Amino acid sequence: MHPAGPSLQSFQVQRHRRCSLSGDDPSSSRSFSLHPPPLWRLPSSVAHTTALGAKVRRQKQQKTTEKKKDRDDRLEIDGSVAECLPGGQFLVELDGTGQKVVCTIAGKMRINRIKILLGDRVTVEMTPYDLTKGRISFRYRKGQIKREAEEGEEEGGEEGEAGRPNE
Repeated sequence: MHPAGPSLQSFQVQRHRRCSLSGDDPSSSRSFSLHPPPLWRLPSSVAHTTALGAKVRRQKQQKTTEKKKDRDDRLEIDGSVAECLPGGQFLVELDGTGQKVVCTIAGKMRINRIKILLGDRVTVEMTPYDLTKGRISFRYRKGQIKREAEEGEEEGGEEGEAGRPNE
C-alpha cells in the first residue's frame, strides 16, 4: 500500500459496497436503486396521497368558479378616459353622472397588452363600498357601441335561453 493513502483497489471495493444494487450485502451501510420500485410495490400511503391530490385539484377548481360568481356585487359603468395619470392610472369620466373616477387597468388587459388612450370609451368595474376608485375591464373599439355579448342578449328580444321563447 502506498503511504499517501488507500490503494485504488480498496477504493473500488468501498465504492462497490456503497452503490450495491442488490442490497443483500450486509456490510454496506447504504444501498440504493437506479430504478424506482414498480407501482404495485408502493406503500398504500403513497397511493392514497395521489388519490387525495386529485380530490384537492377538483376542490380548487370548484373554488375558482365560486370566486368568479362572487363578483356579482361589482358595478359596471361605461365612461370615457378624461386624463392619463402616472403609474398606469387613468381619470375616467362616467356617463350619466359626469363623476370622475381614478381607475387602473385590469390584469387581463395588461396581459393582452391592450392600450388605453385619452378619449377611449371604457367599461369600469367599481365596488359599491368605494365609488372613487375603479378598474378598467373593457375598452371599446372605435365605432363599437356595446360589447358583442350584450348585443346578442338584446337582439334575442322575446327569446330566453338557448333560443327558446320566454314562458
